[in-house]
Amino acid sequence: MLGIILFIVFPFYILLNKRIAPKMSTIKKLGISFLFFIFVIFLCGYKIPWFDKYPEIKRLPDHTNKKEIKIEVVKNLEDFNQEDSLKYFLPRNLLDCGGCSINNINFSENLKNISLYKQRVIDNHFVFNNSFVSGLRGVGNSGGSGGSGGSDNWDFHFRQRTMGYNKLKIANKETIFKAISINQKYYYQINYPKSEKDTLYFIEFRTLYRAYIINNK
Repeated sequence: MLGIILFIVFPFYILLNKRIAPKMSTIKKLGISFLFFIFVIFLCGYKIPWFDKYPEIKRLPDHTNKKEIKIEVVKNLEDFNQEDSLKYFLPRNLLDCGGCSINNINFSENLKNISLYKQRVIDNHFVFNNSFVSGLRGVGNSGGSGGSGGSDNWDFHFRQRTMGYNKLKIANKETIFKAISINQKYYYQINYPKSEKDTLYFIEFRTLYRAYIINNK
C-alpha cells in the first residue's frame, strides 16, 4: 500500500496543504488525508476480513448439522478399482487423470444438492504495478510485476484470500461445511437424492463422500 500513499495520498495532502485549505490545522489535514486513504483502499477493492462463523467446524466430513445429517468418507479416488468404478459411476476422466485434482470448472455445473452458502475474506493482498516504479524496492515489488512494453500503465488493487462455506441439502434437511474452493470447481455430484431415504454421493477434490439423513438409516 506504499504505492497508494506515495502516488495518491501524499499528492492529495500537498494539494490540500497548498491550494484547498492552506489555513487548516495540520492535525485536520492529516485526518482528512487519512480518511482519503481509507476511501482509496476500499475503492481499490479492499474488504474487511471477518471472523470464522463456524470455528468449531474443521473440514469435511465435519459440518454443522450432525444431529440430522451424517457425512462420511467413502474412498479416495487414487484407491479406486474397477469394481468401485462400476458401483459409483464416476466419469472416466476423473479416474484416468491419475493423481491429479478435480479442477475442471465444468464439474461444478452438475451440483444441485450442494451450493455456495457464503464466503468470508481472510486477508487482503495488495498488488501494485507500474512500469516506472516496478523496479523500486518496496513499491513496485509489493505484489505485482512491471507494465508491459515500457508503458506507464497503473494497476493497483487488492486480491483477497477467502474461505467458503457450502450448503448441503437432502430433502428438507440442510447442513453447512467449509469449502475447499469458492467457485466449487473441486466438487462433483454423483447422484441426485429425491427423498429423505436417499444417500447423496459427491466428490471433494480427490475424495468420495456420502451424506444421508440419520433417522432414515
